[in-house]
Amino acid sequence: MGIVRTETLNPLLVTPPSSNTKTGGYIYNARVAEILARDGSRIQCFVPLDSIDAWLRREADRQDSLGGPRVFVLDSLYIHAARRLRSARADDRVARQRWLLLAHLLPSQEQDGEDEARAERIALPLFDGAIAPSRYMRELLRRRGLPAENLYACPPGTDLPTIASTATAASNATVRRSKPLQILTVANWIPRKNLEAVLEALEHLQEYTWQWRIVGHAAAESRYADRLRQRIAASPVAERVTPLGTLDSAELHAVWRESDVFVLATRFESYGMVFAEALSYGVPVVAPELGPIPEIVTDGVSGILYDPARQDALTSALWSLMHDPVRRRNLAGGAAAQAQRLPSWEDTAACFLAACGE
Repeated sequence: MGIVRTETLNPLLVTPPSSNTKTGGYIYNARVAEILARDGSRIQCFVPLDSIDAWLRREADRQDSLGGPRVFVLDSLYIHAARRLRSARADDRVARQRWLLLAHLLPSQEQDGEDEARAERIALPLFDGAIAPSRYMRELLRRRGLPAENLYACPPGTDLPTIASTATAASNATVRRSKPLQILTVANWIPRKNLEAVLEALEHLQEYTWQWRIVGHAAAESRYADRLRQRIAASPVAERVTPLGTLDSAELHAVWRESDVFVLATRFESYGMVFAEALSYGVPVVAPELGPIPEIVTDGVSGILYDPARQDALTSALWSLMHDPVRRRNLAGGAAAQAQRLPSWEDTAACFLAACGE
């Protein structure tokens, strides 16, 4: 799918100022903006939540002076500023603009509180439509009342490393059978990533030889991180758990190349870019069968999707890969083959632009 831009189709991606935490949403915004800005167009603006209403009014005035409305694509973090959005939308100048929500995550997905629910009830009806990172999120937005005909699923792209071919992945899987088995988790240390569930499962598998490495930002929620560190330190398998912190691209690439299994016991995802990354390295995935994860990982082909309602399901899934290297090798080949069918970032940008033009 190619990128086709017209003079009348010139969306503006509005996001809060970037943080040091490289979340999936941050990466999505940056990559789409980079591709769509290759022709020199102004595509992304960074606006704090507490000034979004004033900025929208000023930008609406500016667009009027340039001769017409523009499509505003607002990051879903702005739902936290719902009253400011409502105030701005009531302005006639702003009302002429088309608003799309870039729905990386809804507040109620992370915290099931009245404040989050109220913010969504205020904010969601203000949007003409939405761009979602998965079919799962698109359906969730439909159930929350957004018009189905104006909802678009534009999954994140995947950068395929040079190893991402079936033959190469199968070869790497054979090489990586040396002990100990390398288990990898890539996730920021926040409650919804449920890192303690992986530790609990591995404690039931002490008779096998394995090493668990955790890559991710450990300061996002300090109280949770402190509890997890204490839990790891007190564990009988503490010496086999290695938190690596955040890594640069070259370091992370090396860790992926050395890994046999990727595991993440997440409680929910809007897409799950890290699962696609695992497939691109030919690393089989162990994850719960929930939300959008089955859109990326096929159970029994590129990984094992377990029932999160079953207490022993994660342990059983990990045991099956530790116990059966042939199955692990077959899943590695399936992972790399499936990665070839994932969208590129060019596909994502083209989908984003098409959604803006509907």
